[in-house]
Amino acid sequence: LCSNDSLVGDQPQLQWFGPPGAEDVVERHAVAMPPLFKNGKLFIAGLLNTVQSVDAYNGTSLWKMTVPGSTRKMLSHSTGFMAAGDDALFVAADSECWMLDSDEQCVLHKFANGNSRSDWGYVGVVGDLLIGSDQKAPADQYSSGQRREGYRFLTSAKDLYSRPTVSESLFA
Repeated sequence: LCSNDSLVGDQPQLQWFGPPGAEDVVERHAVAMPPLFKNGKLFIAGLLNTVQSVDAYNGTSLWKMTVPGSTRKMLSHSTGFMAAGDDALFVAADSECWMLDSDEQCVLHKFANGNSRSDWGYVGVVGDLLIGSDQKAPADQYSSGQRREGYRFLTSAKDLYSRPTVSESLFA
């Protein structure tokens, strides 16, 4: 709809079917972050603290790696935790943001949010700037006066009634 992709015409057809499968994908009722598209690649956040890159046109797996603390659910209550730059993918993981090479399975850098008691919240890229926010850890979420396990461990639709996560600061 808005990618300005010149390879897609007005008669779209199925290009690939099969892997990657659904075994490491946050199911739709848990309100997962959708895959990101950049430079012909899809970047997919997994259920098991993984991030993978696949060729957007034929589904070929390019790489997959574990990023501990990166699985997030309930994006309706939180914020986007991945952003794709021209040469790198940025993924929030607990109080850090990992900068991954978009072409290869490797970590280029880890940025700290400056507050180890809080999670890195929002992740965005504008030109050469990495934008982030500082937010309370999802494990600190409460609903109806009861302690919850946080959105990373959502197992019940009752958590849909919990309060949204709010950023406490914004930085670049």
